[in-house]
Amino acid sequence: NDGTVALGAGQVLENAGTLSLSGTITGDVTNTNDFTVDGATANVSGTLTNLPTGTATIGSDFAAGGIANSGDFDLNSGTTTVTGGTTNNGGTFDIANGATLDTTGVFLTRNTGTLTTIDGVVQGDANALDSGGIDLNSTGNITGDLLVDDASADLTGNVDGNLINRNGGDVDVTGSMTLGGNLTNQAVLDVTGLGTVMTVTGTGSNNLGGSLTIGAGSELSLGTLVNTGAGSVSTVNGTLTGDATNLADGQLIVNTGGEVTGTTTVESGTVTNTGGTLTGLSTVNGGTLTNAATMGDAQVNGGTLDTSVAAGNITNDGGDVDITGGTVASLTNTSGTSDVTGGGEVTGTTTVESG
Repeated sequence: NDGTVALGAGQVLENAGTLSLSGTITGDVTNTNDFTVDGATANVSGTLTNLPTGTATIGSDFAAGGIANSGDFDLNSGTTTVTGGTTNNGGTFDIANGATLDTTGVFLTRNTGTLTTIDGVVQGDANALDSGGIDLNSTGNITGDLLVDDASADLTGNVDGNLINRNGGDVDVTGSMTLGGNLTNQAVLDVTGLGTVMTVTGTGSNNLGGSLTIGAGSELSLGTLVNTGAGSVSTVNGTLTGDATNLADGQLIVNTGGEVTGTTTVESGTVTNTGGTLTGLSTVNGGTLTNAATMGDAQVNGGTLDTSVAAGNITNDGGDVDITGGTVASLTNTSGTSDVTGGGEVTGTTTVESG
């Protein structure tokens, strides 16, 4: 069809054969076999429904009032403009490099067995829900926000908005990508792969029992990672380029080969450096910082600092400092309690003003 098919109110065009469209259909279309768009003026004013037995292939610019896919849907080229919503529920939905899905409503990928693969562009927001999956490949881009809710996402492309991972979601960043907004993790997020760099332009938060892991040889770059809440664990086996703040009984672990390049602040909870490096100033206002490797200078205003290997200049203004081994460059105690035991050594000046 390269003309216009006008349907009456409540009518639906059902295609069980082969329909090649380069014109306009006024109304809804249900496809159970082959639906192809191969003309620049192709348009379905209502909803294009592609059922499990259907294959929809879009090879040029296309417009629809809505798209509901449970079959095989391929956007191979051009821009597909959807004025309503786009849903992939039980099917496969592939957006090729050079193709664009421009959707006014959120692009939904939902339910077990549903996979959306993005090598091109999603112009708008995208949600993965209820065990659905999104693969955002290296040439892919989501211009809005990405929500992963009880679903999965494998990311090597860019997201211009925010990333929220929650309610049992599982996000793997396996190639270098840029997140233009804020990162909120409340489920499982892994930055893995040698040389993988996830750059977050906005803020980063691991909360509500989330697990965030930076793999060996990988890097997460952002201003500040805030790790907060009981059960929230951030594990650094690679590099956290930026600052780290631990709040509300969260847990931050830096393992062998790991590094926090910026400052580390402990308000409550625990920060444990088992074999990595805390490069910037560490400030302890509450909770516990345990250093069993290498750290820079430290300011202790409350809580506890326990160091047993190597630390820079430590100032204690009201907490507990325990040097149980290794060396400390200098120690100044103006308030609180500082103990040097178990073979620990202050190699420079020790100043005790109080305590």
